Amino acid sequence: MNENVNQEWLELLRNIGAKNMPWGVTGGTQWTSYKQTDENDFSVQIFMHDDFAKYKKQRDAIIGFFSKRNSILVNEHEVTNIAFGYWKELNFISKEKVDEKQRNESEKMTPISIGSIYAPGGVVNFGAISDSQISIDNAVHQIEKMIDERGGEDKESLNEFLKETKALVEIYLSDSQIKPKNAFKQRLNAHVAKHGWFYGAILQLIGTAVIQKL
Repeated sequence: MNENVNQEWLELLRNIGAKNMPWGVTGGTQWTSYKQTDENDFSVQIFMHDDFAKYKKQRDAIIGFFSKRNSILVNEHEVTNIAFGYWKELNFISKEKVDEKQRNESEKMTPISIGSIYAPGGVVNFGAISDSQISIDNAVHQIEKMIDERGGEDKESLNEFLKETKALVEIYLSDSQIKPKNAFKQRLNAHVAKHGWFYGAILQLIGTAVIQKL
């Protein structure tokens, strides 16, 4: 980053209560670090011993910071699974690169029509899904945004169920086995009456993983 943007980055961290740390240096109970990997590409690590709400607040602020600079979040993954809190890395790529990749993929994609899912409160239309790589992390991020906008008093439980579903999907992608926890289907069905949009989004996330394995 140039000096002006670097100052804005430090100001952002102060505003969200995050401690700046040079990339590759660790220590303490909370810190945030970044490195620039290309002209408009960045990697950010967030480390904290706090709850999801605090993590999400910092993550969303960082996503907004880079979005204003035409850098898009393309991946989010755990650096290390810690007992209490989060240590995650967010990767941002310039919008120009993302647009170019999408244009290239659209020229060679083979659409697969898999219809729609109907749930109380909304319809999730899968439409045409290409055979190109589908980002599970981006799908999860979109559901998190929906939870934040529509979840109301159930945000915490919806986020916990989404986290469980993401873990299930990641296991499926690695060894092609669906291994839900006890009563997974019953708990998902319990959301239908009040949050039909969430029910549909979870099924779409699982369906995305299935298509990705084809």
